[in-house]
Amino acid sequence: MATTIVTKNSSTASAVPTAAQLVQGELAVNVADKRIYTENNAGAVVELGTNPSTLTVTGEITANGGIALGDNDKATFGAGDDLQIYSDGTNAIIKEDTGGSLYIGGADIHLMNPAFTEYYISAAVNGAVTLRHDNATKLSTTATGIDVTGNLQATGYLAVDGASGNTGAGTDRWIGGDGTAGTWFYNVPTGSSHYFAVNNTNKLAINSTGIDVTGTATMDGLTVDGESDLNATVTITHANPRIKLIENDTTNANTQFSNDAGDFAISTMNDAENVFTKRFNLDHATGDISFYEDTGTTPKLFWDASTESLGIGTSSPASGLHVVKGVADVLRLERDATNQWQFQLTGGALAFRDSTSNQERMRIDSSGNLLVGTTDANPTNNSTNSAADRGIAFSGGQGWIANTTYNETTAYFNRTGTDGTIIDLIKSGTTVGSIGVEGGDLVIGTGSTAGLQFNDATPTVRPWNMSANSRTDGVCDLGYSNARFKDLYLSGGVYLGGTGAANKLDDYEEGTCTLTLTGTTSAPTVAQTATGTYTKVGNTVTVFVTFGNKDVTGVAGNVNVTGFPFTTGGGEQLGHFSNSRGDPAQYAGYMPASGTAMFQINYAGSALAWASTGTGTYAFITVTYITT
Repeated sequence: MATTIVTKNSSTASAVPTAAQLVQGELAVNVADKRIYTENNAGAVVELGTNPSTLTVTGEITANGGIALGDNDKATFGAGDDLQIYSDGTNAIIKEDTGGSLYIGGADIHLMNPAFTEYYISAAVNGAVTLRHDNATKLSTTATGIDVTGNLQATGYLAVDGASGNTGAGTDRWIGGDGTAGTWFYNVPTGSSHYFAVNNTNKLAINSTGIDVTGTATMDGLTVDGESDLNATVTITHANPRIKLIENDTTNANTQFSNDAGDFAISTMNDAENVFTKRFNLDHATGDISFYEDTGTTPKLFWDASTESLGIGTSSPASGLHVVKGVADVLRLERDATNQWQFQLTGGALAFRDSTSNQERMRIDSSGNLLVGTTDANPTNNSTNSAADRGIAFSGGQGWIANTTYNETTAYFNRTGTDGTIIDLIKSGTTVGSIGVEGGDLVIGTGSTAGLQFNDATPTVRPWNMSANSRTDGVCDLGYSNARFKDLYLSGGVYLGGTGAANKLDDYEEGTCTLTLTGTTSAPTVAQTATGTYTKVGNTVTVFVTFGNKDVTGVAGNVNVTGFPFTTGGGEQLGHFSNSRGDPAQYAGYMPASGTAMFQINYAGSALAWASTGTGTYAFITVTYITT
């Protein structure tokens, strides 16, 4: 044995020294493999640091680089290897192998993924134990119990042993309440029944036959799918699912709700037991709704979802509301049960009543006439103000409108806003005239030249342009050459040819007057008078008189004719005098400016030119003068 440590080395991989190369205690180092060898007291070369089958250590083992164990190499603890920690090559295992308990202690304990980014189970000292799924909390303990996020599912049952004082046996399993009051659930193991009770009264039982509600309602294939938002779906799974309603005093179902070929149907029971007749059907594919008659085959009320049409008495509605009824009364709407209808289609007539006095207000009769406020298609006024003597009648066959009232306004046509047409009068589609308004005044007529405005402020009646709704000037005639007015009655004057004062004709008069012929020196022996005629136009008077077969004996001086109908206007005015004797002398006369209507004939002879007592001689006098 060497007393001095001698170290040898080799840089050849896998090189191992021989016994001849070493003495006991010398060290050989293979620097390539990082292995150390020596010679033992038996003269054999051994490697220092190899894994012996058993290593016994008293005291602590310090392994700052870790302890490496191979697959299925176990780190065991306890005299009987009670605790084992190892890897089988696939799984890491901590195992208590003697039937005892495994304790893991710590202030907070977490089970996580290898990357320490996802929690599985967390336990806090004096706090909650939390179970997570995909790092989301699903179950957590609290000071008062357990909080569960999501659905709670259990294989078998969640049970609390029966307590003393409950109504069941000690082996019953209870959840909620104490078995004497409140809402609770319990299980009877021997009968395999499960009960839900309220105030100690069973309300729902689940047993081998299905589900019983208060012991009376049994359903086969019933599924209740609850969701987190408290909505629920009730599903009946069956080849021919149905819901039947049964009265208390019979075993027969009276009404049935069913899934009929994918459609929702309601049926009622016929005379025979459980023989149902369809009354209602909702088509799942189209949304159509049908209500059926006694046989359950022909819809009597049908909603066509595709056309948004309702058919009554027909399953093929041709309009929004299509009613087919083979009696006189087809459609009727009543306010209440006192037979006071407001709308009725009967016997070919459509009628409407008001909702207060039960009086008919409008009717369309079988002849197509529309009657508003009357029941007579040809109302006449007999001064009674009855329903037949007022209202509007529209004849559908003849096309007329008759509006009849008694001592009241017959019609109102109200245009608001701008001026313009109120009523258009149309012939064969073409407007032939109109009635309208301009400046608050009535206008009536047609076209741009043949209209009238009735202006109450002036007051005047003016020619009017209906197209432009404005006045016209000098473009419209009153009357025609072969369509004349007869008499024109005016209390004022007429402007002819202009609008100035000189164009005003304010008077026209025709009449007769009695004229007297006298002399300026002496009158005839017998007073001579004659009837004349006159025409007065404005202030111009024309008088014509004939003195025939007159005796002018005793006339001396100039001849005066008096008795004219109007006084003169001042200034001397000429006149004309002639006779019909063989000497047809003509004399000029004048009207003196005295203001007295007198015509004077200047005569120088002792007698007129005709015989004093001649027969067949005439004197003609025509005088035109200006009066005041």
